[in-house]
Amino acid sequence: MGLDTAVYLVGVDQAMHDLGAPEDRYVQVERLVNAASARIEGWCGSRFRRRTATLRLDGDETPLLDLGSPFIPGSIASVKVGGDDLSSPVSLGATDYVAYPARGQLFRASGWPAGVRNVEVVLEVGYAEVPHPVREACLQLVRHWYGDPPGGAGLRSERLGDYAYERFPPGGVGLPDSDIPDEVKALLAPYRRMWWA
Repeated sequence: MGLDTAVYLVGVDQAMHDLGAPEDRYVQVERLVNAASARIEGWCGSRFRRRTATLRLDGDETPLLDLGSPFIPGSIASVKVGGDDLSSPVSLGATDYVAYPARGQLFRASGWPAGVRNVEVVLEVGYAEVPHPVREACLQLVRHWYGDPPGGAGLRSERLGDYAYERFPPGGVGLPDSDIPDEVKALLAPYRRMWWA
């Protein structure tokens, strides 16, 4: 499978060391690092690992455009606006908008024209370096899942009279937040973009 180098938040060797996992568990830990990294980005509604992205967004005539993630200051390569799906695109200059990298937003006084996927921004999203609390959260989530993989054997409910139990379905369906321990959520809380929740 290999490590998803666009997303991973910690290295597999670091996770192996943290877990005290034997070498024959390398592939399992690699999969857990990939899954935990993707789950954290999804739960936070943000990208952490620095990477180049081409974003196609809907304009809605408001002055603020949410890019869905913090981005690297000075990394905007181009901004284009046009009709739906960028028909007849017009390139904007750097003086046509104001960038707020930490908030992941662009401000344009005249607003972003209404349309479907009619604004294209090419830039580097994420952080220059993945924040330490996010790396620690990833390690803790991998550690949590190591004994009980996501979408695997997680117990959903249990009853004692006429004993019964129910497992979560494969793939984590029905696990809105229950696959993420509270300690991990606490580490990630400052990085969660609530309007994505």
